[in-house]
Formats: sequence, C-alpha cells, structure tokens
Amino acid sequence: MRALELEQSDPPFDVLHDHCGFTAFAFADRISTPVVHTLHGPFRPDMSAFYARHGHKAVAVALSRYQAEQAPAELEVAAVIGNPIVVDDFPFRHGTARRSATSARWGRTSSSSTRALGRSSCPFAGPSRSVS
Repeated sequence: MRALELEQSDPPFDVLHDHCGFTAFAFADRISTPVVHTLHGPFRPDMSAFYARHGHKAVAVALSRYQAEQAPAELEVAAVIGNPIVVDDFPFRHGTARRSATSARWGRTSSSSTRALGRSSCPFAGPSRSVS
C-alpha cells in the first residue's frame, strides 16, 4: 500500500490528506500518520454504511454544510471547506446541444508513465495541461 510506503519514508509526514475514496480511510488506523479525508459526493446508503463502520479511523472534511449534516453520526467531520469555485462564472445553459468548453471533470489523467491531476474530460486538456 502506497500510504505505508509514504509513512516509512524520510522525513515523515505530518498528515496524509486523502481524496481517493475508501482504501486509505479504511486503513488509516494502521499507520501512525493522521489521515484527513475529503468527502466527495452524496451519502448513498453504501457510503453511509462504510463511513459508519470506519468513521473512527480518520478525520473527514466536508465540501458543504449540507454534506456534513448528512454524514453518519459515527463519522467525525472536522470542518467544512467548500470548493473555491465562483458559480456565476459557469452559468447554467439549459437546452444546449453539447457541453460547454468550460465543462470539466477533475480527475487523474494518465499518459504512459506520467500521472497528473487535471481536467480529464475537457477536449483541450491532458497531462501536458494538467494542474500540478
């Protein structure tokens, strides 16, 4: 597991900030470095059950007050830190035939051995234009 390798590296980390889903959260109690996990998406029944079972293993950060309110009682939501997006900069366009060029999904992109975080669904974005 990569988190264990990172923990054993020199110098050690003060905190491991996870955005990657369930794995790091589920194993957070097996490493000495504290894990802060950013929640993404709504609490579906399967997600609520997972966080109820493993909620004591790490600290969570919600993206909205509503998301924090929907969290299972067993999950510690330490803070609400919203996405820094100015919603007015991305107006809703009802009935458009195709997606706007500003429509993007942030995620991992991959090109041979290069991995980066970027706007992977934009037609003009790729690893060479990813956010580093």
